Amino acid sequence: MLLWFLLINIGLSRAENWESLVFVISDSVHGDVLNSKCSQFSETFCLYGYLDDTEKIVDKTSLWDEKYNQVFNIVVGRTYQELNWFSMLDEELGRCCEFQNSWYEEQGRLKGLSPLEYLARVSDFNATGKSLNYIKIVRSTDCGSIVSQLGFGTGQLKVEYDIPIPPEARESLILAQKTMLYFFEKLDNLRRLVDFDWFRAEYVCKTKPHHCY
Repeated sequence: MLLWFLLINIGLSRAENWESLVFVISDSVHGDVLNSKCSQFSETFCLYGYLDDTEKIVDKTSLWDEKYNQVFNIVVGRTYQELNWFSMLDEELGRCCEFQNSWYEEQGRLKGLSPLEYLARVSDFNATGKSLNYIKIVRSTDCGSIVSQLGFGTGQLKVEYDIPIPPEARESLILAQKTMLYFFEKLDNLRRLVDFDWFRAEYVCKTKPHHCY
């Protein structure tokens, strides 16, 4: 179910650990479908999921049984609103739990994580050890290119874009935030200025302050 894309890897080796907590920017004006969906439930951000793209050898005999997906559903059903982890599926938009469970199945259970282990990762809003490692650019406007998703974790930066503009394009990159826009002159400036502390202060803490203590 998860949407995967063609990515530009910036200095990334497949052998390197790459894990990212991915967020969708709330934006009903400039962004794509996911941004618009998110804006129905939050003024700032929505959690998209925890992604692990590290190559690992998992002993299939040690995998948690599929029945534990039910445990994950029960637990995440109690916490998804606090995490702004709303379903992006049309048939359960804003609710739980098919969307969230698909993340656990693909990025958790099949990689050897228990329901609680995956939930601990997807709910870890601590800035320690997290750097900007994922950017999605969805479209271009007269003022610059719109950034729709950001991810923070370990590993080198990956940039995905839905428009035929290379990451080194000399134009502004734009992040929406409620009634204002953040402009970054180049991709390097966004990489340098946007860390998880900045994202928490400008997006998370304004609507979910308990994640910032």
